[in-house]
Amino acid sequence: MHTMQNQSRWRAVGASVRGDSHRRSGAPNQDALALVPGDMWDAIIAVSDGHGGQPSFRSDFGSHTAVATAVKVVRAFAQHAGEPVSAEELRRAVLAAIPARILQGWTDAVTNDLASRPFMDRELEEVRRDSRSAHATVELEENPLIAYGATLVIAALVGRYLVCLQLGDGDIVTVGAGDPPIVARPVPHDDRLVGNQTTSLCLPTAASDFRCGVVDTEGPGSPDIVVVTSDGYANSFVDDDAFLQAGPDIFGHVTQHGLDWVAEQLPGWLESASRLGSGDDITMGVACRVRADEGKRTAGDAFAKTITQSGPVPRSADRPDRSRRAVAVAAVAVAAATGVWMGAVAFGSSTPAPDGSPSQSLPSVAAAEETWIWTGSGTLYELRGKDPGRTVVVPELRNAGRPEGVAWGFGRIWILTRGTLYRVDPSGPVSVDHVDLSSVPGGLAIGASDVVVATADGRTLLHFDPTTLDQTKKDALPRSTGPGKG
Repeated sequence: MHTMQNQSRWRAVGASVRGDSHRRSGAPNQDALALVPGDMWDAIIAVSDGHGGQPSFRSDFGSHTAVATAVKVVRAFAQHAGEPVSAEELRRAVLAAIPARILQGWTDAVTNDLASRPFMDRELEEVRRDSRSAHATVELEENPLIAYGATLVIAALVGRYLVCLQLGDGDIVTVGAGDPPIVARPVPHDDRLVGNQTTSLCLPTAASDFRCGVVDTEGPGSPDIVVVTSDGYANSFVDDDAFLQAGPDIFGHVTQHGLDWVAEQLPGWLESASRLGSGDDITMGVACRVRADEGKRTAGDAFAKTITQSGPVPRSADRPDRSRRAVAVAAVAVAAATGVWMGAVAFGSSTPAPDGSPSQSLPSVAAAEETWIWTGSGTLYELRGKDPGRTVVVPELRNAGRPEGVAWGFGRIWILTRGTLYRVDPSGPVSVDHVDLSSVPGGLAIGASDVVVATADGRTLLHFDPTTLDQTKKDALPRSTGPGKG
């Protein structure tokens, strides 16, 4: 077989930054990035996101091993691949050869690491203490690869084709010149990736869980850049539309300033995205057609003038609202009356929707130690806390709709909706209790020793014991603290 020749040159750059939340907690960057820049070989980008936390306490090693193995395997495949008849033929050849070889190389590497560094008692004790699952240590004994668990996203130029492979979460986005620019996702979606659930290199089904897309870079509507990111980047935006605008922004910067300039800006852009958005580690690789980098492709000029000058980071209109401004007047009345605001509901102007729902303001609850987002359909998403990314499904609230209030207090999540106050314990197997209210509720807050509900007319506060859910007191509020314009 002979090596396929690419009719146009591509170059790749990238960066990986430690997440804002990991900086505060002292956790390492669990993402990893490997690049073949395209100077002597066709460009390759590999991004891996280690699962982190417990029981994947060695996932930083797993992610670095993943990208190194991926580049080695893909380069060998590209050097010996014959000229395919079609993109579909190449896709089948890739799926038949590359995933199994990557998985074998990764498994051998982490198994050798485990042989040289057996799990320490301290590591296993942390798993027992911190893990949500009572069976975590048993699962780890049955499958020690879980400790190294990681996802993997690859984009590689193989001849005239862009080959995209993905296992688990993360994103690959292509952008082609046009007015508007042509934005696409070449890899099929995996419906199993919900909340913090992901396929992984550590699972027995890993080889068959890889998804693949192949794009002809010389065909009609062909891409000019490809952007590969770990999920911490997309999770920094309020919705998919805001995230997908980042690709055209980057292409505009490449057209206007060149790829080298973009490479210099990437670390700062990614740190800003983490700080303003997900708080997670973020990794990005960008490959672009050389003719676009050299400014010979002028089709990008139409939108290059409209790009965000501060870079493709969440802006005030499309990033999670870190100020957590409360606009529920009744809830404000509760806080004013009790003098306490411990994680009361905050209706942000734009909170990230982890379930991919349309752009909207989602109720979220923020306290010193926890941040939860209500995504609708009975689902709570842990944005910050012991297990970021965890999804808690509450069947009793599946048809509850948008609540009047959500709050965190006394180690529980409190949800006020449709005349009922719900208490959700997310610490283990989810447990739910509730109390029906005699008055129409309008707001919720957590007091020093009780849970406080304001009625919709803003005239009454109902106090509930957080342990028994018994109503302990009923206060009348002055008219001036009730709801009103402004």
